[in-house]
Amino acid sequence: MDKVSYPLKIGTQGTAVVQLHAALQLCLKLGVLVAESPRDRAQLAFGLAHDRARALYGDATATLVDRFQGERRLLANGEVDAAVADALNELIRGWDSRKLH
Repeated sequence: MDKVSYPLKIGTQGTAVVQLHAALQLCLKLGVLVAESPRDRAQLAFGLAHDRARALYGDATATLVDRFQGERRLLANGEVDAAVADALNELIRGWDSRKLH
């Protein structure tokens, strides 16, 4: 999986957003994000699929980033900054080393 880059925010489109979507999708799939509620994870995954189809940093992506920030005790603003990218990339490195992708 490719690294998540920054800055990313609502309205951004392109390859960097596709990479973010892949990381967020895997977080949901593995229960790393919204671990306490499978129902919420399913709803968020549905919204993310809509953003992914357009390669757009839309409302669903922002909501997931905001949840990730809150769960990681980062500044929660729904935007990918260096701290968010670093946290996601650290997870990705761990997954890649275990061949979970």
